[in-house]
Amino acid sequence: MSNGVLAKAAQPRLVEIDLELAAMLDRVRTIAMGEVLGDAEFGELVAIYNNLSYLFLYLESNSAHVDWRPVAHWKPAFYADAVLNAALTHRLSKARFDDCSAERVRAAYLEFFDAKAKGSGNEDQGEREAALDQAHRVLAQLEVDQSELLARLGASGGGPPAVRFYNLISTVRSATTRAKLSKTWSLLRDRRAPALEAAVDRLVGLRRERSRGRGFKHPLAESLQRSHLNAEQVEAFIADYLRRALQAQEQLDREVAERLGLADEPMQHFEYFVRQVQDGARIPLFQLDRCLEFAFDVAKAAFGLEFVRAPRTSAHVIRVDVRQQGRPCGMINFDLWDQLLAPKAANTTLSLRNRMDWAGRLQLPIAYVSCRFKRRDEQGSAITFQNVHSLFHEFGHAINHILISRVLPSESGLEYLPLERLETLSMWFERWVFHPRFAASVAPSTPQVLASIAVAQAIKRLEYRRTHVDRAVTAALDFEVGRSDASVREAFASLDDRFGISRQCAVEEFLGSFTLPMLEANSGGYFAYLWGAADSAEKFAPWRSDAPGTWPSEDNARQMFAGCFDFDAPSAAPAAESAFAFYDHNKAA
Repeated sequence: MSNGVLAKAAQPRLVEIDLELAAMLDRVRTIAMGEVLGDAEFGELVAIYNNLSYLFLYLESNSAHVDWRPVAHWKPAFYADAVLNAALTHRLSKARFDDCSAERVRAAYLEFFDAKAKGSGNEDQGEREAALDQAHRVLAQLEVDQSELLARLGASGGGPPAVRFYNLISTVRSATTRAKLSKTWSLLRDRRAPALEAAVDRLVGLRRERSRGRGFKHPLAESLQRSHLNAEQVEAFIADYLRRALQAQEQLDREVAERLGLADEPMQHFEYFVRQVQDGARIPLFQLDRCLEFAFDVAKAAFGLEFVRAPRTSAHVIRVDVRQQGRPCGMINFDLWDQLLAPKAANTTLSLRNRMDWAGRLQLPIAYVSCRFKRRDEQGSAITFQNVHSLFHEFGHAINHILISRVLPSESGLEYLPLERLETLSMWFERWVFHPRFAASVAPSTPQVLASIAVAQAIKRLEYRRTHVDRAVTAALDFEVGRSDASVREAFASLDDRFGISRQCAVEEFLGSFTLPMLEANSGGYFAYLWGAADSAEKFAPWRSDAPGTWPSEDNARQMFAGCFDFDAPSAAPAAESAFAFYDHNKAA
């Protein structure tokens, strides 16, 4: 699908966002210019800025799929307006609240807007945006190169080039041809690497300048302000995870080489190996409604949540009111994205509004989750296994936000928990696609269907195992760059000296990762994904059984997941091994 068609398909949503942002800014200005900042007005202000942070995070994260430039001007309107920031700082400095939690949040907001009014740390904003834009341009050029190659190979259909290449090479019977195609694909990447590397190193350098301008030794020190860990603990965890990832990759190499009768470079043939595991099985589509009901049942069992569908006001949204112990505690809007009209890379949490209960005033959180599906008129919306996995992951983020107990101001939407605990609940929910109850709950319990779902689960496990090294090296590189003056290539060389990573990967594979919003907001913080993988696996263990009455009680679950909802709870280190044991335990024969 062309960029023009994508933009056209997304336009109604952007118009809606544009109107929402205009109304939000108008309300912020009214609050800022008022005489007294009372409980109600402050609660409203916090709700608006929490919505803003997640909305902009969503748009930036999906910039490859939706051209959000028509609404980009709203970000500086909220965050870079000197008159507005000064007015908010003045109102916040004069306000006082009886509720202690409201006072703590007021102090945090005062510091946030005071820094904005002074321009602290924003002197290089234009340069950083230019470097990031240049990196995105190079990545877009690479996609053009890849699409042109695929067209010459007769694989010019829709979807991201990487997905189309995966599908193409998985069908090639000749090992020699697969090796040639893999090398050609890598050469395309390497041809664009020097320009991308220059942009990324500039971006990394500007992040260092920004942190030092704020009084920090390096960006990692600034990021770890939001962590309950120190640099030594993080380094030890990453090192353990990376060693285990390399060992796991060697095991996967042996499995692929043995099954396909290969002598070397087994990962050039991974896609074909997966196709052999599938062995012609037709993976079913799943009814979206049944998948949602299963996710609701899990959330009810763990957290005592009830989900009540509101009357449909739009053909494109499923609205669900969330209750706990009979009382409203939030709302989730599931945006329905027909893949034939507006394909998305992943299901994504859109915007969330955190709970505040100050002086008896309750402000409920609202979460938005996008759902990719394929329309089936007779049976409703259908969703692929991969999309179910993504949907459950983002549903976990939504539940996390609905039950969170602390709010902070931010522009990135990532500051609601200590850094290491951002992904635990979302990864815990995604593991339910492997649970014994999943298949029977979302599909007909016929032997053929159950067998095909088992194949889908086996393929997903293999693909996750394939990413162990990618995730671990990304985290290690991010950590090294975040605490030193090394370039990305120098950091890779340092890691190679210690761990021998070049036998499994090349630095060119990781350059694009440094454009991710997570790394822009928290340089050195990518380890959160490794921590979440291990932590979620440990927390899932008591739920693995299908035997009635064996799951933890709500009280036990609340204690188990306290760190997902309370910023001040301690961060208990999970064993890195847990992330690998989960997939090794389930791996395909």
